[in-house]
Amino acid sequence: MDNLVDSKVTKEEAVQLAKETTEVLDRLNIPTKGFSFTGDDPQPEESIDGISIDVNSMKWITSTDAIEIKIPLLHFGTKRRGRVVGVDYFEPGGSFAKMDQFVPQQLTRRMIVSKRASLYDFLGKLEPIKAKLKLDEREVVLLTSGWDDVVSPEVRNKWLSNFL
Repeated sequence: MDNLVDSKVTKEEAVQLAKETTEVLDRLNIPTKGFSFTGDDPQPEESIDGISIDVNSMKWITSTDAIEIKIPLLHFGTKRRGRVVGVDYFEPGGSFAKMDQFVPQQLTRRMIVSKRASLYDFLGKLEPIKAKLKLDEREVVLLTSGWDDVVSPEVRNKWLSNFL
């Protein structure tokens, strides 16, 4: 079981819910890592970086009660058995020139659709951005006939900006 993801009006109510949940799970011999609350640092067992907790496709920064949508690092490798191995990732904050060097010259419709589809946002916070990407993706579909067709240099430049 992972991430109760519930909200209460007061911290006392949240602590009580955590206590009741622990009692039920203990009776079932299901251990818990712990519970984190808004305004406090996350439990060390729940956090990788000591600041946030992974919840679905987001990071929850408990001290400020903020969420951050996790955007996957850009790469053009393939997954094998659910893992991406032996590929380079584009580091955030790079320039257009670095992006131009990073993105394959033979950019295909499959690559473009894959990168847009990798954005998972169950709350819909990225929908305005995803809508723009889908419009640009439609242009790619209209200008290519197959999944592995290479896009024109002009379309590639548009997607360099989108990736950046």
